[in-house]
Amino acid sequence: MKSKKRYLILLVLLLVAVPVSVLLINLVVDPHGRVLMVNKAGFNRDKLTIKPQSRKAKAAIVRECERDIVILGSTRAEGSVNPGSPAFSGQSVYNAAMKGSSMLEAEKIGLYMLGFQQPDQVFLDLGFYMFSDLRGTAHDFNESPLADKQSLVSILGYLLSPQAFRQSYYTVKFNRAGMSMCDQTGYGIGFPVRGAPLDRIAKRIDSYVSTPSIYGDYKPGDIHYESLETLLSALTAAGVKVHVYMSPVHALQLESIRQLGLMDDYESWKRRVVQITGQINETLNDDQQMTLWDFSGYNNVSMETVPVSGAQQMQWFKDSAANTPAVGEMIAGFLLDAEGRGAEFSPGFGVALNITNIDQFLIQQRQAGDSYAQSGGDEIRLIKEIVAGEYVH
Repeated sequence: MKSKKRYLILLVLLLVAVPVSVLLINLVVDPHGRVLMVNKAGFNRDKLTIKPQSRKAKAAIVRECERDIVILGSTRAEGSVNPGSPAFSGQSVYNAAMKGSSMLEAEKIGLYMLGFQQPDQVFLDLGFYMFSDLRGTAHDFNESPLADKQSLVSILGYLLSPQAFRQSYYTVKFNRAGMSMCDQTGYGIGFPVRGAPLDRIAKRIDSYVSTPSIYGDYKPGDIHYESLETLLSALTAAGVKVHVYMSPVHALQLESIRQLGLMDDYESWKRRVVQITGQINETLNDDQQMTLWDFSGYNNVSMETVPVSGAQQMQWFKDSAANTPAVGEMIAGFLLDAEGRGAEFSPGFGVALNITNIDQFLIQQRQAGDSYAQSGGDEIRLIKEIVAGEYVH
């Protein structure tokens, strides 16, 4: 009887000891960087077991790895602006842009970064859907130190996770071996380019039209404009040179915005960004002034001809919203040397917007959009089918 009782006690102790040991090891090693109770080089500082493009990884790198230039933004910036570009020659660059990011998320990682480092320059890539009222934070954002608060249930689940326990082992192993997460660039190559460009464009626009938080139920989100103002104010106050720009989308994407009746919202987005940057510029010295560059309108890049077959691919676009690295290279060169390399680029690609020219610019863009719609033929009819819900993959 005594031996049975002793066995039961040992079994209970074992059942308690195992999860407690897992919890304590995960708490100390913290492979995802969610608790940061211990953060020691050569032991657990470098979080090498999480996906390099995750928000947790990007938070860890802006915290631990100093850079001359940091790129902020959403999917287009992550997949097109390569830190290894010749335009960045001689400078250390990290791409902290995040897939599907809202402006709120871009603000959070920017402010988080400033708590640990002040890069010389920041590239801030802005997209229309980043300011949608329905866009909030991604799942992995809420499981990162970027979140204002992580739920207790989520933290306990992480600390008791066998997968995290396994990652703790490899985190210590990799750190002791001298491996560094600071070698990561944050650049996301994105999806492979296959098939006919027009098919990819149609599928992308269809997904945007059918997704409420993108175009499907677009409403401007004041919280995102507040985030933009907060981020720009904090960066400039820290002495960071900020390059703000609106990245290009294909003209067929702009046509979908037109046909959805969102052009007023699209123009209002540009006006509000102009207003915010202008107001902040009024508080800055001349050498700190920000120029808001718009690459997103109708121009020789955005109106690139779309091949119907897969035998030929596009130079500037993977689909209607995803830029090729060639665009990122061009924009980086433009912003870093607007009077040199930038002057070689397509006419109208890169317009400096401000309070004095925004009205005339938008009038010209409306006219360009009308002309494009009238001359588009089958491509414009395809967009009409998508917007009407008649497109079949």
